[in-house]
Amino acid sequence: MQKPGSELKSIFVILAATAWPFATVWSQNILGGQLNVGRVGVYFLISSAVMLFVYAVARRLLRGRAGKGTVAVSVAVLTVLFYSYVVTKEVADAIWGQYYLRTWIAFVLVAAPISLWAMRFDAARKLVRIGVYCLLISSFTPLLQYAVGVQQVAENDDNKSAPDNGTPQTATTAGTKISFKQTPDLFWVIFDTYPRADTLREVYGFSNDEFLNRLKEMDFIVSSKPTSNYTSTPLSVGSTLNLDYIIRGFIKREDAIRANNSLAGKSKVHDIFRDNGYRMAHWIWNGLLNCDEFEEGLCFRRDSLKFDELESALISWTPLNSLAGKIEKRFTGTNRFEAPDVLAALQKAPTDKPLFGLIHITVPHDPYRFKADCQPVSSSEYRRLIDDKRQYVDQVQCANIQSQAIIDTILKRNPNSVIILQSDTGPSWSTVGGGSLDEAFYEKNIYHPIQLADGTGSILSWKHAWYNFNAWRLPAGLDCQLQPGFDELTSVNTFRILFSCLSGQPMALKKPRWFYLKKTRAGNAVLNTEAKEIVHP
Repeated sequence: MQKPGSELKSIFVILAATAWPFATVWSQNILGGQLNVGRVGVYFLISSAVMLFVYAVARRLLRGRAGKGTVAVSVAVLTVLFYSYVVTKEVADAIWGQYYLRTWIAFVLVAAPISLWAMRFDAARKLVRIGVYCLLISSFTPLLQYAVGVQQVAENDDNKSAPDNGTPQTATTAGTKISFKQTPDLFWVIFDTYPRADTLREVYGFSNDEFLNRLKEMDFIVSSKPTSNYTSTPLSVGSTLNLDYIIRGFIKREDAIRANNSLAGKSKVHDIFRDNGYRMAHWIWNGLLNCDEFEEGLCFRRDSLKFDELESALISWTPLNSLAGKIEKRFTGTNRFEAPDVLAALQKAPTDKPLFGLIHITVPHDPYRFKADCQPVSSSEYRRLIDDKRQYVDQVQCANIQSQAIIDTILKRNPNSVIILQSDTGPSWSTVGGGSLDEAFYEKNIYHPIQLADGTGSILSWKHAWYNFNAWRLPAGLDCQLQPGFDELTSVNTFRILFSCLSGQPMALKKPRWFYLKKTRAGNAVLNTEAKEIVHP
């Protein structure tokens, strides 16, 4: 005979098991303000209703053969197994590579029957209940870390106003509001891993002169020796948007908060534009993006399956993640030309206020999806790297076509717009020669070249990973003299130079610094990640 209240206990166990992944996703992603709590609750209620329905069906089918507690704990175990896919996937992927999905299925087929059999014993049921409660409690611990991290971000921001290169501090770097004397529309167009001209010549044997000459004919000023500060998109873009190096040394939680917030429209650069009456617009082809900070129509994130942040985060915990990836490759427009979505958004953008538009296009970053004329590769060629360098050059040429279309649309909308055409980093390291950046260094930043993965013994230079692209178009009516050193611009100073022009008050430039990410490992597990500084690349 069941004890009084056993039904409520059973329901609570199921709800706790269901709440674990939702609480974890919410508490982790709230670091960047990426998820709406109300929507998390809606999905939790839907998932809970499904699991309670499964519990009710199982109770009916097993009536007389299993008690309420046994059925409830069994459903809880199956729920945890379903949402633990993200954990087992990481382990299996590191060990078995492409066979991780099969590994997870085998794990469930073995673990589920054993778990259900063990639920016959009272001690096992109690142990599972305790485990479920511990999972639920532990999933909320990032909230405390978030509160601590936010305070650290505020403190660090207050302490980072002084320049680190000895340049005399101006009023604009001491926390005083920056007031623009001129408010043109500004578009920051970012191409992923697009290299500068000398890298294309030296490493890939390709001359980009035709495209560069076309830019110069449209009054673009092209830097010949620009560099990014990081070899990672979030860190590079996040630092540029915060006017400073957001990560130095081991990556801390407050650093992640700042990087995530930057991509969600919360950065020093966004604040300065807002203070000067600008509308914000983010048009990003890939990656998670929260649109709460933007007006309707001025924010989109384009993925083939069109899942938003919450849906993507939740699906990533389950085997549906692998299934969605297979569907995306097989049936959806993975190879879609990216520029038309941006062009359509640009044409609809209102013109009654100045606009700051951040446009991020993924090419020429792998996977290699486009030929040189931007025609999609066939499904059989997709992700097949027959000739890494040739395919990379194809995507660079496609990026040129896309950038031309975007520039033309911007100038048609407003010919007096400022356009910054830039890349987040230099070329992906795999296209430069394969291997990890960790292999390219001795301790104390001593250069150690690596060899081609094909065993030819050719020596390649690691430096190109920081050699990004930079070209600016300043309208004729804009009173702006670019500061000395623009030809060797390092990304973190992008908006410091621009704001100096718009405000008429020179901002102190940050001392150029360059970092790569060094991961400390134990076997296949990453213990920590450190942004290590290097000498001039």
